Amino acid sequence: MNNRSTDIVSFNDKKIINIPIDTIIDRSCNIYLSTKEARIKTIKERYKINQYIPIYINPSIILQPLYPKKHWNQIYINMCNVKNIIPGNDINQSIIIFNNDLNIIFDVPYQKLKQYLEKCMLIKRDQLKLLNII
Repeated sequence: MNNRSTDIVSFNDKKIINIPIDTIIDRSCNIYLSTKEARIKTIKERYKINQYIPIYINPSIILQPLYPKKHWNQIYINMCNVKNIIPGNDINQSIIIFNNDLNIIFDVPYQKLKQYLEKCMLIKRDQLKLLNII
């Protein structure tokens, strides 16, 4: 576990807190009487995903890691806040357009990000069906 701070960018502001991202995710899962490890295990088994495993918190928060697990600058995107993804100027770049019309360029290929979004929306639909919401 590292002691790095976590930047949280939301619709209205940006905060830097001195808690590692893994701790924040663990605490978020604990609110719903689960653990990050249990949620990752379930997603891996149910959706046959072995890398870049999204973490389902609730129907409005599904955190998708953009880089390998041990990457020095891991970024998680709440895919429920993504309006669109478009190719960047470089083949290895994409632009995420968020629901608040904020655009951010990431060094991740467009096809890969589109696959992440589709996978996360499938998980969301399945969970909403299980909860009898849709």
